[in-house]
Amino acid sequence: MIKAGSRKIIVLSISATLFIMAIVYYSFYTGRNIVERFTPLVDAVKEVKLEATIAHLWFEEAISGDRTLNIEDIWAHLDLAEWYAQAMLDGGTNEEGTILALNDPRLRHKIDTTIVGIHHFRQIAEKRWASQTTSGIGSNLDQQFDLSFLEFSHSADDVETALKKIISEDLDAFKFTQRLLLILIFILGTTIGGALISNNIRRRRNINALKLSQEDVRLSQNQLLNIINGAKLGYWDWFYKTGVHKVNDEWLAILGLTQDDITNTISDWDELIHPDDKEITQHTVHTHIQSGSNYVAEFRMKHADGRWIWIQGSGSVVEYDKDTHEPIRLCGTHQDITERKQSVEKLERIAHFDVLTNLPNRVLLADRLSQAMLHCSRHKKSLAVVFLDLDGFKSVNDAYGHNVGDKLLISLSSSMKEALREGDSLARIGGDEFVAVLTDLTTENDCLPILDRLLSAASEPVTIGDKVLNVSASVGFTIYPQDNVDTDQLIRHADQAMYVAKESGKNRYHMFDTAQDDAVKVQLESLEAIRGALDNQQFLLHYQPKVNMRTGTVTGVEALIRWQHPERGLLNPIEFLPAIENSPMNIEMGEWVIETALKQIGEWQAMGLSFPDCTSVNISAVQLQQPDFTDRLTALLAAHPDVEPRYLELEVLETSALDDVNNVSKIMNKCIALGVKFALDDFGTGYSSLTYLRRLPASLIKIDQSFVRDMLHDADDLAIVEGVIALAKSFKRNVIAEGVETIEHGSTLLQLGCELAQGYGIARPMPASDIPGWIREWKPDVKW
Repeated sequence: MIKAGSRKIIVLSISATLFIMAIVYYSFYTGRNIVERFTPLVDAVKEVKLEATIAHLWFEEAISGDRTLNIEDIWAHLDLAEWYAQAMLDGGTNEEGTILALNDPRLRHKIDTTIVGIHHFRQIAEKRWASQTTSGIGSNLDQQFDLSFLEFSHSADDVETALKKIISEDLDAFKFTQRLLLILIFILGTTIGGALISNNIRRRRNINALKLSQEDVRLSQNQLLNIINGAKLGYWDWFYKTGVHKVNDEWLAILGLTQDDITNTISDWDELIHPDDKEITQHTVHTHIQSGSNYVAEFRMKHADGRWIWIQGSGSVVEYDKDTHEPIRLCGTHQDITERKQSVEKLERIAHFDVLTNLPNRVLLADRLSQAMLHCSRHKKSLAVVFLDLDGFKSVNDAYGHNVGDKLLISLSSSMKEALREGDSLARIGGDEFVAVLTDLTTENDCLPILDRLLSAASEPVTIGDKVLNVSASVGFTIYPQDNVDTDQLIRHADQAMYVAKESGKNRYHMFDTAQDDAVKVQLESLEAIRGALDNQQFLLHYQPKVNMRTGTVTGVEALIRWQHPERGLLNPIEFLPAIENSPMNIEMGEWVIETALKQIGEWQAMGLSFPDCTSVNISAVQLQQPDFTDRLTALLAAHPDVEPRYLELEVLETSALDDVNNVSKIMNKCIALGVKFALDDFGTGYSSLTYLRRLPASLIKIDQSFVRDMLHDADDLAIVEGVIALAKSFKRNVIAEGVETIEHGSTLLQLGCELAQGYGIARPMPASDIPGWIREWKPDVKW
């Protein structure tokens, strides 16, 4: 008959055992739930980042001209990234397993943000792809593309961080359950022992009850270890003072070891941790012991087969000495993260190296070039940026296919890399284009032997199968810091020099001309400024009177363009017209002058002011020889019906290059038929004055001011002036002298038979508003 005390003990033992089994079952269920619930989610986050990153990198290669990549494959990677993200919200199943839907509202919101980031990144990518011919590297759309990918990456990292936090919280709860189990076992043993003593139970029954309790503890511990093993976690238990170190089977399995391979002391770690990681790992553990906080560290340990595997270790002190507060016991886990590390390294490789040739890509090139520029600045050295484009590679692709072309690229890449020195870099930036960075140059000539080796390497015959292929290379290069621009500009300048080499016959190199580039920049800046001046109506006309010195009448005015510059003030034509001599703006400005002059003639006529002769404007040979010049002039005249065409005179610079005199003569005759007049400006300075005088239907000849100004003290100039006047009379043309600066100039011209004149001695160019007052006040000199 079992006594009441014994029954109480039995009931207490059974209840406690059942309670412990419930806790163990709950712990096992929690561990399995963590594994089943979070492992696919962690993998899904990695897939989202991996697929989107591959899409980004492939898109960069495709937009740079790599025709081995299909844009639809890139969109497919983005679709797969979106599928994994959506599966985390709604659940999903694929060949790799089942992904359970997340319930945590904060994490779901972050995933929604990631999906929005994928959509936004794709929209920008599609726009970038559609406008690739107009939006180059560095453009606003290109910057939006990189920014959208960066925003997506941040949102994906937020998801991964939040997921790790949730896993960490669940693991902490799991560890708490372990500790609770140990405490409950301790309480159970104490309670049963006290009950046995207090009820004076016989030794045998006491021993039997104790054995039963120990068996329960062993069973609970085994179940707890099974849970840890189920989570693929290596468990270790370190008795700090004695150095005893116990591990579970999974810890051994991770390293490919058996129990016979270890000594069960902490020295096992010293022999297995990678030498490069040993110091930082020991420091991390020591710091943790001092602070009492949990630690997480990543390090390498040696597998039984000799390879190094990556371990993520975590641990904490679970027992301290009550008196000295020194650690007595530490527990923790190990997890094999080799695959994750390899995935990260693979992503890094894809992000920085060309998939085909294994050379650095554009991203890594930019970084290395930036570092090389800093090195040059510190050590007062130079570097060369070399842009190399293969000649004839397209023909190889067309004739033998991309597979042969790829093999040729791989072979040439290896040969060209061997042609460089240690410390130099060679990158493939797309298609058959390569960029090399040659460092530590003292003079420009230091890079020439290397360029010769590159040309030689590129032109070496390459045997692929039964085919012997020959190509060559066109090379452009620029020297930093002589060409003191940023990395993108250095590459662009080397690219420009490469095109010069290619146009010069290929299989050669050419150095970028910084002086010429500066001149081009100044020219472009001038054109841009003049364009802005036209758009902002900063140009105006001043008018210089033309007079008959003998009769004292004002016969007309010449319209002269000026630029009212907002910073430099009023500028003369010599300061801006040469910049647009060969630009379409030359024609646009010429039409503006005619339009403005016609408008001013109409305003003067409305005031009752008219000239016996006309208002003249200068036109360039380029404008005059335009096929539609007559039509354009007709339209301008029609826009001012109140102005008779005979009041407009067009002055042609006879020093200008008139390509076809016969054609120009026909154009002028058509314009004369409209009623306008023509004058030959600067007569006598050209190389075919008599030809122009004989064949061009100009009614007026203007003697160039350079002859008139110096004729008073230069007999040759005087003879020229006299000869031009005689020629004009012989050809029955009127003649006017420019550059009349003194009374003596006028008197001499009158003696030579020239009555018409203009110049500073008569009047300087003036605004249109000043012309009426000047006419009223002007009187010819009495000596005339």
